[in-house]
Amino acid sequence: MTAIKRVLVPTDFSENARSALELALQLARTFRAKIVLLHVFEMPAAAAQNVYHLLSKDLEESRLEIYRLLKSACEEALADLVRQFSGTEAPIRPLLIERGVPFEDVILTARELAVDLIVMGTHGRTAIPHLLIGSVAEKVVRHAPCPVLTVRQRDCDFEMP
Repeated sequence: MTAIKRVLVPTDFSENARSALELALQLARTFRAKIVLLHVFEMPAAAAQNVYHLLSKDLEESRLEIYRLLKSACEEALADLVRQFSGTEAPIRPLLIERGVPFEDVILTARELAVDLIVMGTHGRTAIPHLLIGSVAEKVVRHAPCPVLTVRQRDCDFEMP
C-alpha cells in the first residue's frame, strides 16, 4: 500500500474546487500528509498568441497592467484559502504557476513534487462541449503519474468507520 504523504490540490477558486480542498484536508489529517494548493494562472487569449509586435505601446502597457492585476488577484485568492484553512492539522503550501495550460501544469507539478495523490474538483459537461473541449479533470485522470480523486459535489463527507 502506498503511503499518502503529499497531496496536490489544483484550484480554480470555484465552489467545486473548495469542496475538493476540504476533502483533501480530511484525507491529509488522516494520513498526516502535506497539501500543495496549486493554481495555474492562464494568460488571456490575446497574450498567448505572440501578437506583441502588433500592439501599440499603450495597448501593450494596458495588457501588462491587466496581467499584473489578475496575477495579484490569484496570489491573494491562494493566500486567502491558506489563511482560511490554516487552523487545520495539515500544512498547506500555495503554488502559483504562470504557464497557463492547467492540465499540463497539474501533471508536471505532480511529477516534479512526487505527489502521492491528486484531489481535484470536476464539473459535469454536456456531451457536445465535452467532445469538443474535454475537461481538465479528465485529462489529469488520464495522464497523471499518481492516483486522482475527483470531487463532484459538496455533499460528500467521509468518516472513518
